[in-house]
Amino acid sequence: MIICFIITTLLLLNCNIKNEGKYVRKIWGKPIDYSMLLNNRRNMLDTIFSYNSNNKYKIVSYVDSLLCTPCLLGYLDASETYVDSIGKGKVFFICIIRPRSKNENEIRMALQGKTFSENICLLFDVDDLFAKSNKVENYPSHLRTFLLDDHNNVLLVGDPIRVNNVRDIYKATITKIILDQGFCQN
Repeated sequence: MIICFIITTLLLLNCNIKNEGKYVRKIWGKPIDYSMLLNNRRNMLDTIFSYNSNNKYKIVSYVDSLLCTPCLLGYLDASETYVDSIGKGKVFFICIIRPRSKNENEIRMALQGKTFSENICLLFDVDDLFAKSNKVENYPSHLRTFLLDDHNNVLLVGDPIRVNNVRDIYKATITKIILDQGFCQN
């Protein structure tokens, strides 16, 4: 687990991101809870909901209301491409969408009829519970994505869809985890 922290810290230093290490230190190794969204039917997108609790490793991404609907769709397409490139069933991608009240229906309509691979799960966070309960509401948007282990503890912080360096680190770490069956685990 120390190796994951060192890699993430080095990545942040190499990217010259000021003061972002403090966010990583606060959340690294801690559990992320998204169960409050799984138990609320209003947050599930029935046509594309495919949560599988047996997936050992998960990437959980919190996308807030600042992202426009076409940008969100592009992000989801890029997420699917990325997760599928790692390998079917190797990692599960959970995108938690915090819509603005005025665009919730617009997003639902845009997603209606859209299909994603079985490695993707979309959840709405209409009551803004995820960020508050995980204390990430003040985190920069690119640091609200986490690689989680089978106990939902944070292994890596950063958005592999938006940041190329993070993408490579996630992919390498996931590949290493799968090969070693225990790398970065408690």
